[in-house]
Amino acid sequence: MIDEREHALVVVGMRSNKGPQRAMAVLAALPERLRARTRLWLIGPASAGLRLWRFRQALALGIAPLVRQLGALDDVAPLLARADLCLHLSDDEGQPLALLEAMAEGTPVIASDVSGCRELLCASDEDGEGDVGIVVAKDDTAGAATQVARLLEATEERARLGAAAQRRAAQQHDVASTTAAFRDAVIAFARGEHLS
Repeated sequence: MIDEREHALVVVGMRSNKGPQRAMAVLAALPERLRARTRLWLIGPASAGLRLWRFRQALALGIAPLVRQLGALDDVAPLLARADLCLHLSDDEGQPLALLEAMAEGTPVIASDVSGCRELLCASDEDGEGDVGIVVAKDDTAGAATQVARLLEATEERARLGAAAQRRAAQQHDVASTTAAFRDAVIAFARGEHLS
């Protein structure tokens, strides 16, 4: 699917609020030496109309040959593990599953500085890891492109961020810890502790 000399960026989510159009703008804004060697994988269900619209966007940006619309996949883990970066440039989030999946695979993440993404990627007192990903202003295409270019050329930093994100995902977002946190929240709510 991709030559070892090429870079892969992955976006999970085809709807506009998930930021695939921003990811395409970021790819178009990369310096030519990187853009020519970079592929953007768009993953997620999409109607024929949406796929055509995304293709037209890529065509208008001059990056159509670099963009692959892979559709809905049963298992995104192999692609996330192969990708150099996951771009999660959403408008808003709750608890972004796609971001957690990338973290679990050790794929470094660049995400919008919105609630949900910020909490997952920025320094946490719980694990002492520091930042495990990069957050950029939601509409800052140039800033996101700068970070993508920097990380594509910084193999060791990508590896460090990916490993730290993977540890955080395993320690704080596995089934057991998530179930325990949910149980504790329900018990606190039942006791009326949510009212204080």
